[in-house]
Amino acid sequence: MADLGIRKTLEQLGTTTPEAIAAKFAEVTEAFDVQIAIPTSLTVWEAARQAWLGRKSGDLSQITENWLRAAPPQLKPIVG
Repeated sequence: MADLGIRKTLEQLGTTTPEAIAAKFAEVTEAFDVQIAIPTSLTVWEAARQAWLGRKSGDLSQITENWLRAAPPQLKPIVG
């Protein structure tokens, strides 16, 4: 999977406008759709599920930690 920048804050990514945030989320959504679309086996599907939903290091947890919590107050409603 391509580097989505989820382990960096939005500020570190240079994503500081509502439009840029929407584009970043579109990129994440596309990556998710591609990865989940055609699982070749239950094992592959479970690995993808853990990669996205893992409690401590899953992609969604990283987005919450690095994008939402670190976002400036005026951008939190957009990120959330």
